[in-house]
Amino acid sequence: MSDSKPISIKTPNPEFPEIDGFSKEELQHFHEFMFKNYPDGTIRYFPSGHYTLCHSLIYHWTVKRGAICDYNGYDDRYCFATEQLALEAINAWNDPTQECPGHWRRHPKTGRRREWNRDGTFLEYVMF
Repeated sequence: MSDSKPISIKTPNPEFPEIDGFSKEELQHFHEFMFKNYPDGTIRYFPSGHYTLCHSLIYHWTVKRGAICDYNGYDDRYCFATEQLALEAINAWNDPTQECPGHWRRHPKTGRRREWNRDGTFLEYVMF
């Protein structure tokens, strides 16, 4: 769906993909807003008008999906044990309208949690 590449949020003037309905100035303003709020983040913009964002929280890393230029929040979020796992997910997530790929361990929106085994299998359960 997309050939967009993750961008360090610290990149001052990134190359944005063509996104219908948004000017370069709007995208730049949104990027600056994201930098102020998530200075350690890595963001990926999609032509569909979505973004995915990887950043740290207190005890883990999270990947969020949201609508570009929505300054009020995000649509969904997944939790990861490490930065490496979160970055692997943001690199693999080529269609932000689908569920996040990768070794996430918690999906707060649904209450789903995953306990991963060394062989790559997992036990999934719901706990709010």
